[in-house]
Amino acid sequence: MKRGLLVVVCVFLGAWRMELSAQSAQELLRSAKNSERDNPAKAVEIYQKIVANHPTDAPACAEAYLGMGLCLTEQGRRDEAKTAVEKATTLCPDNADFRKVADVVLFRLREGLRQVHLVEVDKEGRVRFITDMRNKNSTGKELKVFKFHTDMGTLIEVKDALGNKVPFDMEETERGADYRIQLPNPIPPGGEVFYQTVWEMDSLLACKEGSLRYHFGPHCPGPRALYEHVLTLPAASDIRVVSPPPALVRDTDAAKTIVWQQEIEAGKSMDEVRAEFVIPNVDASRLPVPDYFEVIHKQSNVTTVDSAGKAICCVEETRKNNVTVPLSSIHFSSSPQVKLTRILDERDNELQFTATPGANPAENTHYTVSLRNAIPPGEERSFRFFFEWDGLVSREGDLWVFQYRHSPNRDTLYSHTLRLPGGAEIVEVVPKADDTAVVDGMKTIVWTSTVTGAGHFSCRVKYRLPAAK
Repeated sequence: MKRGLLVVVCVFLGAWRMELSAQSAQELLRSAKNSERDNPAKAVEIYQKIVANHPTDAPACAEAYLGMGLCLTEQGRRDEAKTAVEKATTLCPDNADFRKVADVVLFRLREGLRQVHLVEVDKEGRVRFITDMRNKNSTGKELKVFKFHTDMGTLIEVKDALGNKVPFDMEETERGADYRIQLPNPIPPGGEVFYQTVWEMDSLLACKEGSLRYHFGPHCPGPRALYEHVLTLPAASDIRVVSPPPALVRDTDAAKTIVWQQEIEAGKSMDEVRAEFVIPNVDASRLPVPDYFEVIHKQSNVTTVDSAGKAICCVEETRKNNVTVPLSSIHFSSSPQVKLTRILDERDNELQFTATPGANPAENTHYTVSLRNAIPPGEERSFRFFFEWDGLVSREGDLWVFQYRHSPNRDTLYSHTLRLPGGAEIVEVVPKADDTAVVDGMKTIVWTSTVTGAGHFSCRVKYRLPAAK
């Protein structure tokens, strides 16, 4: 009897020890995950402890190896990261969730130009946008200051490739801000400089029916790139919608992270990414963000292309004075391929303007337009801008290709109309147009879209023209 009781007790204690061991592995996994973001080196140590202390727990070890892969990749330890992922997939080859984490790590380990956008939303609904900036010196002389203009947010921090903070200064303008980053080491002609920049953004979120909606894109990196977009939300957030399907959604006690990854060919744009979610104890309707359906800015573009491929654009735009003093001039910039030729106000008065080219041929041209009548605070006026635009049309064999991309830099109800010669044979239209017709003898294609502050409108049309007789 005593012997039998002893056996039962031993079996119970053995089972209890196994359960305790499993619980300890889960506790360690939880601790490691919570350290991944702020202290990846500590997370790696905890993951290594799991593998050492729980070698027979295959799922726990596989998850530990995957976590190691994520952290080692961020530390630049590529070979170790790849080895860790291979061990994880060997331990649990049929686990779909583990496969997703492995694929994210392997994407990050691929060779090629990478571009990453990190978006962090805190528990108050405030947004930080972290991105890399690269600048090539094409001036022919040493570059000591990196200058740029933007109205998409407020720059709060700049770091170099080693993680050191870099000083910068900012000058506010009537539309956005001019930034100057002081270079610790001058860039020789042809050289490149890399920075990580951190921005406060108030145009990436919109509120609707009590929830927050995030929207970004489409985005064109330029050259062929391995693009990654990461959205981090407070841990208790309730995620309602994610589009397109992400590569990974990772939950920890510290945060919920949504990861999209996409290889983008040169000159192409990434897919738009969207998420709808609720942050506990945050009244979305009180946040200082616009409603998607409450249009605060309108802009239309009518582009006319002749039989030789020359493009003339007429941009009609409504501008509101959001400052506390009358607005006597407006400011904007354009790429060097765009030449402003004429401006009319809403009474068809022609306005005077000055054009200031960039320091080198690759930099934007800055325009200052003098208004006949100042715009009082809170009021708005409409203007028509006429541009000559080089490079919008190219040739692919017997096809003509019109390709256009525009960033309004604010929430905008945007309309784009393309007018082609009447005999044009339309071969391809991307994205699908809202209307196609013949107007005044010209093939006319129309798109209408609501574009958020961080978003873009882009289109591509391929067509043939009848052979000249």
